[in-house]
Amino acid sequence: VERLAVLPAGTFVGTEARTFMAAFRRTSNGKADDSIWLPAFTKLEIMKQAATSTLGDLGVEVVRGRLNTVEARRAGAFHLDGFGAAKNGLIRFDSKKRVEIDERNACEGDILIARVGRGIPEKVVRVSSGISAISDCVFRLRCAPEIAPRVWKGLRSEAGRIQLERVQAGLTARFLPKDGLLSISV
Repeated sequence: VERLAVLPAGTFVGTEARTFMAAFRRTSNGKADDSIWLPAFTKLEIMKQAATSTLGDLGVEVVRGRLNTVEARRAGAFHLDGFGAAKNGLIRFDSKKRVEIDERNACEGDILIARVGRGIPEKVVRVSSGISAISDCVFRLRCAPEIAPRVWKGLRSEAGRIQLERVQAGLTARFLPKDGLLSISV
């Protein structure tokens, strides 16, 4: 064995098992044959591969809002026009406003992304405080606090925007399918 590498759990889709990789050197008559090598991974390459996981691999919960456009506007819920109110990608909800408790509400730490319309890749915000109902034109992403910064940064990066653009569907009316969103790597 020339080199041995251990990849962390979850590196490959569909398994949480750690992966052990070994690189062997081919020999001929007891002497090393340098003409044929199996790939040998450096620590940096292994870390890069482990750092690239899809939202689905990371267990990010994606929920569509419950209110239609008319209901959302009537209730003062977060809708597509709310993305424009974000400052530095952060949205703050009024903590004095009474909100009916619902499992599809958005609260502090959640990431909201437009599900339909133009400019979907630019419509990604994070809730900095408060709670709000959301329209069915918006996806709410919720994940473990330790990976939330990674997900947030990944979706707002240039690579994240490109991936969001690629997974959109529809010719005239653009929409973001849930499975496409979950396939994005961060």
